[in-house]
Amino acid sequence: MIFEKTARLCADYDTAKAALIAADRAAGEIVAAVRNRLQSERQQTAARIAELEGIQGDLSRSQTVRRMAAAELEQLKARAYEITTAEREAFGTECAAAETALKDARDIREQLREAFAELSEEVKHLRKSTLGDERLDILAGIVKDRCKEFEDLKG
Repeated sequence: MIFEKTARLCADYDTAKAALIAADRAAGEIVAAVRNRLQSERQQTAARIAELEGIQGDLSRSQTVRRMAAAELEQLKARAYEITTAEREAFGTECAAAETALKDARDIREQLREAFAELSEEVKHLRKSTLGDERLDILAGIVKDRCKEFEDLKG
């Protein structure tokens, strides 16, 4: 029946929407975690660069120590900060889940449009067959007449 179908579609829509929200939340947590990790790495690198620049400029340090500091400093300055494969995969998984949930929610919403149209027609039919049923007043008159007819037999 259309009432059960519509209720089921509403529940399915709510589930798809909840899955979309959950996937978005998880993706947001991944973005925040990656942002924090990259920021931490940049800060650690900046601190190490400052330390190495100090060593490199300290003439009281041996030439070997200053040369090693310069080599490490060059590597650190050339360093790229990138998203890891695991982070990329986790984010991709959540994005795929969000896309699937969004597609499902949109598909269900279209099914709901059709179901609500059917439901509206069913309600119109039910309203007409109950509230709009003029035969009830006619039947009430017939029953009243039948009761009067019976009472007239008594006497």
